[in-house]
Amino acid sequence: MDNITFYKFVQLNDLPSLKENILDFCNENNIKGKILIATEGISGYLTGKKEDIAKYEEFMHSIKEFKELWFKHNPTSKFNSKRTLVKIRKEIITFKHDYDIKKTGKYLSPKELDSFYENKEDFIIIDTRNDYEYEQGHFKDAIKINSKEFSEFPKEVSKLKKLAKGKKVVTYCTGGVRCEKATAWMKDNGFDDVYQLDGGVINYGIEQG
Repeated sequence: MDNITFYKFVQLNDLPSLKENILDFCNENNIKGKILIATEGISGYLTGKKEDIAKYEEFMHSIKEFKELWFKHNPTSKFNSKRTLVKIRKEIITFKHDYDIKKTGKYLSPKELDSFYENKEDFIIIDTRNDYEYEQGHFKDAIKINSKEFSEFPKEVSKLKKLAKGKKVVTYCTGGVRCEKATAWMKDNGFDDVYQLDGGVINYGIEQG
């Protein structure tokens, strides 16, 4: 079986029809998981047989807004959800702050992040996840943002401006979606040389695990 995670920021219209089409396809092909859609894009995770997940990818790529949708794969022995949910939201991850997604931070591959450590680059690394996720495991010297909700991130990360001055600033999250918003906001609010771990911890585990 295959477990996939994915997200994409793209302008979406007619969310009810999109929800119905995706939900019908998943139910017809015994694919289970959770998907969030909003006018700003899509985010989700799904589990199914490999051949059914392949069908889902083909189905999604046939939709013009999702032609370049990137799926991250992890093998699994069982369904990670009991049913399929497709929900319409105001945001695919709640931020509650203005940002320009076109200004998101530079993408840093897992291999490039490792080289930052190996070459002793002058950088700081910020964990954009919540307190619980940080405590479950984090990168060496990662700075914890003291927040329970992502909407608290701007206030907390602003405290690091002095520390970040003149340095590369690397952010990471679980799958990448959170860092898209976080780095876009940071670049508009006093942070200069900003990077994000491409695909987040999930992609790091796939490529460097």
